[in-house]
Amino acid sequence: NFNGGAEWMGASVNHLNGIMYVTSNNIPWETSVVQIDDKTSKIPSYSSNFRRALDDKGFPITKPPWGTISAIDLNTGKIKWQIPFGEYDELSKKGVEITGTENFGGVTGSEGNVLFATGTLDKKFYVFDSNNGALLYSKLLPFIGSAPPTTYSIKGKQYVIVHATGGKTLKTGYPDLVDIGNKIVSFSLN
Repeated sequence: NFNGGAEWMGASVNHLNGIMYVTSNNIPWETSVVQIDDKTSKIPSYSSNFRRALDDKGFPITKPPWGTISAIDLNTGKIKWQIPFGEYDELSKKGVEITGTENFGGVTGSEGNVLFATGTLDKKFYVFDSNNGALLYSKLLPFIGSAPPTTYSIKGKQYVIVHATGGKTLKTGYPDLVDIGNKIVSFSLN
């Protein structure tokens, strides 16, 4: 579909063990192609229409997970583990298992066996165990993260920064959920 599978943000690869970590979307879309009636031209022209296939409550019409993080063993081509990425607070409060959400941020791995990820509709910055996908930490951001987190170190201390803007693509699809802004949020690891 239009925003399905892995997107522009790419993946993060651990070159020591050959594991690739990638975020993806599993959101169906409705589309149509319509011929434009133009009597002044002999060449037919067309217009395409497309939109996310959402139910009347704004959730994708298919079974979750709607967004995932996958660990793929590049030596075998097999998925080592896969988890839903992101949650709808409204569904979690009703006891629904984590569904994942559409996401456009990305994931970054580090040598400390942790993954930093962002870009979900819930506006959270996540830290996962790269060995098994277990959630280690999450923090609400002012806006949805819009790029893979960046990590660096200064004088032996590691930092992670997240560019949080909300994102135009998500704002278009979920206008009531997504706010647009422009913040850089920094975290440090002890």
